[in-house]
Amino acid sequence: MFNVGKSYQPNFPVDFPMEGLPLQLRKLVEDVEHKTKASRGLIVTTMLGGISLSCQDIVDVKSPLGDTHPVSLYLLTLADSGERKSTVEKILMAPLYTRQHELEKEFRADVAKYNESFPAWKAIDDALKKKLKNDVSKGSDISASSRAVGEHSINMPTRPNNKKLILSDVTSAAIKECLSAHNSVGVFSDEAGSLLRGDLLSDAPFLNSMWSGSSRSVDRGNRASLFIEQPRLSLSLMVQPDLFDDYIVREGKAARASGFFARCLICQPDSMAGSRVVANFNTIDNHLAESIQCFHSRISALLEETKKRKTEGDERFCLEFTQSAKEIWWTQYNDLERQIGERGALNPFKDFVSKYVENLSRITACIAYFEGDHIIDYKHVTGSIKIMNWYLGQFANVFSPLKFANQEYKDSEVLWRWLQLNFNFWTLNKIKKNDILQLGPMAVRKKERLEQALALLQVQGKLVVTKEYGTMFVCKCKGYEI
Repeated sequence: MFNVGKSYQPNFPVDFPMEGLPLQLRKLVEDVEHKTKASRGLIVTTMLGGISLSCQDIVDVKSPLGDTHPVSLYLLTLADSGERKSTVEKILMAPLYTRQHELEKEFRADVAKYNESFPAWKAIDDALKKKLKNDVSKGSDISASSRAVGEHSINMPTRPNNKKLILSDVTSAAIKECLSAHNSVGVFSDEAGSLLRGDLLSDAPFLNSMWSGSSRSVDRGNRASLFIEQPRLSLSLMVQPDLFDDYIVREGKAARASGFFARCLICQPDSMAGSRVVANFNTIDNHLAESIQCFHSRISALLEETKKRKTEGDERFCLEFTQSAKEIWWTQYNDLERQIGERGALNPFKDFVSKYVENLSRITACIAYFEGDHIIDYKHVTGSIKIMNWYLGQFANVFSPLKFANQEYKDSEVLWRWLQLNFNFWTLNKIKKNDILQLGPMAVRKKERLEQALALLQVQGKLVVTKEYGTMFVCKCKGYEI
């Protein structure tokens, strides 16, 4: 699977393996890349999010292990502002957002009907209950009036649920509310930094059970409990790398211990800033329109198929593997298992590897069904293995122990860049140390990390820390040019 060198570190694929995609999707990615100048990894991950959401409430997949599970994907992209995240999502997710607007319109119409019908029902209900109360007080036969109240209560208008296809709110409570009303939801956000500061990751067991499609009750204290039946949840979240790195350093081993990130397909594509040269837009626009229309048409067709299945009450279709597909799947399974032992090349990433084959089944099923196939063949699995190996490499890079080994140096670089842009430091040659803790880069708002970064910058002769009238100042060294 991977070439392993003398250091026993696997050589992961660097560039996204376009040959792992079917021709139609490959063409789509190339066209969106030409149009937006975004990275292929970002485009593919966004595309897979749309495919996952459009397929998850129609099909399940039966893996070669014999278990049946959802095809929903958890996707996390690490990319800085300016990497065209919003532009790519706007292009690829258009039919899904159109469907979301339709659901919102239907909800408003249902609310209007409810507001119109409920007062009349309530007036009749009050009159019938008054009649029953009078019969009781007079000692009259109450069978007729009691029956009338019961029969009328059956016809009580139901307050409509606000069914949503897409959520941008990444709080745990919002997701639970939405899934209880409509058990197939996607959480999509191109600025999901709040994910790392909010309550969602502290509720990782809930997210893990939603990934598995497990029905569960949700206790809400003094409020009525919620029941989430056979949930299907897709996640496609984009976070700035610095925020993510800060989170990993802050949480340490606990960041991966919950198992949430092991279920995620994480990528941090190279920045395209500085290489986005514009050329021949007319041709690109024409090609894009053709490939994007095909993609949009298929997404729309799958959403209609979902609606039809819900209306008719049909079970989800279950995709299965052919014998040849099972054989390549098992070969990959065994290859991975051999490499996660104590001295194996993939041992540092065994949490991700433990979910690799299930994610392999999910991606394979999503792409196969999106392509119109109702069975998983050898070609589907071989292509998806290439895709999964790329995500494994991305996970290894994002969580590499070496990445955080020189954190002090990284923090000092971030702090120095910030100081270069700070007006007081630039004009007065000094700034209050406390101002850095309160207003500086997130990476150094922890006292310990700020101290380490300042110490390194002092060694480099860039600045000095002094005390004036009880206040600590960070001062630029004389003669050092910013």
